Amino acid sequence: MDLFDKLDKTEIKTTDRFPEADMEFCRQAEKEYHDAYNVYSELSYLIEEINDSIQCLSEKTYIQKIDDCKDKVYGCNKKFIRNICGYFKQKYSVSIDEPDWKIIKEDKWGYKTKKDKEEAVTLQYILDSVYEQMSGMSFEEKAFHELKEDARESMTTHQGKSKYCVRGKKLVVDEFYWSHKDYVWGRYTASIDKKHRSFFKALTHFEYKRYEISNKYDFLCDYKIDEETGVYDRHYISSSVIEAIKLYKNGKVEIDFKNNRTAMSFINTYFPGVPQQTAA
Repeated sequence: MDLFDKLDKTEIKTTDRFPEADMEFCRQAEKEYHDAYNVYSELSYLIEEINDSIQCLSEKTYIQKIDDCKDKVYGCNKKFIRNICGYFKQKYSVSIDEPDWKIIKEDKWGYKTKKDKEEAVTLQYILDSVYEQMSGMSFEEKAFHELKEDARESMTTHQGKSKYCVRGKKLVVDEFYWSHKDYVWGRYTASIDKKHRSFFKALTHFEYKRYEISNKYDFLCDYKIDEETGVYDRHYISSSVIEAIKLYKNGKVEIDFKNNRTAMSFINTYFPGVPQQTAA
């Protein structure tokens, strides 16, 4: 048997593609899931037997419906899927869609609907879905790719045009926030969404190589910021890469980096392919 034949016969299991520490968590979660599933599954079977034996009774007010117990079985399946996917999402800061554990059923009129599967979901099924969503990337690569994709929206308009330029060591982004004056209270407020938070997540990653937003940017990441909090002042940042941040009432933001080389390194790392606008 030559090398290629051996490779063809070598089956790589999905579980072999995950670090042992992750698999240790998954196996423990699987055990806990099966313990709960088996209890509800057995109870469901017993209730169904009892239900069949009392069909002759005219009064069934005090008999628990079999569907109530089946809901517990479905709930176990969903929680197990959510538990495994949530673990990878939280640990690696990646987006993971929870796979369906459903079956398509067709009624006598040909109408098809998705129904929850009653049988136990397998760990292999969940891990196959997680691995497929990686699209050949490692968790670190996917997290970094998603970070750049999300942050990119803060530097471009809805039409995909650039909103930024670099002047010396200063990064200037027009229309960064949606800022407006509240004429009832007579003061300016600004609204924050995912793309703005992703920008500050990129700044955090640039300095610390982590994906949680640094608490030094908390005052800029509330979902609604008010000028009474002093948010439009110039803020000096305790950072190895940034000196100060200034937010303007017209929605513009200026980031003062330590030097031009640092500013351009940030742009080239997190916003590749987004050219500077000619004026800002």
